[in-house]
Amino acid sequence: MRRGFSLIELVIVVLIIAAIAAIAIPRASAAPRTADATAMAAHIRRIVEALRLHEAEFGVWPSPQPAPLATPPELVGRIDPKAFDFVTFGRATTRSFWFGPGPSGQPQPLRIDIMSDVDEMFLTRLDALLDDGNPETGDLVRVPESPGHQGGVWVQLSLTID
Repeated sequence: MRRGFSLIELVIVVLIIAAIAAIAIPRASAAPRTADATAMAAHIRRIVEALRLHEAEFGVWPSPQPAPLATPPELVGRIDPKAFDFVTFGRATTRSFWFGPGPSGQPQPLRIDIMSDVDEMFLTRLDALLDDGNPETGDLVRVPESPGHQGGVWVQLSLTID
């Protein structure tokens, strides 16, 4: 009668465990970034919905922000007063800028400044949740850095998304 496992059996078990770990660990490490992108997308949707509700109710888009990080006056009471302030989602911090209606009365894009640690996976996931999954095309697009911008990326969101 045999007692214990042979060396070959132990090696096979270790290889199976290593294969499972190789599949599971990258997925588990991506989960927080996916959750952060989902939370940021929900935050951006709340801002867009507040802007759209104002336009639907009054027939005009809200006026521009009176100062950086300030909520447009018409949205006070409709949205969290800190919605346009610095908001952090995991390792990514965002702030939103609303420039109001353009010369034709149509809304200018909502600019979202995503700062700090943002990788391509995060930006692609955010774009997939809000748009077409490509940060270079569609309603949510990456825009070039300006001279005063320090790190992170800027994206602009036109208000045609659903």
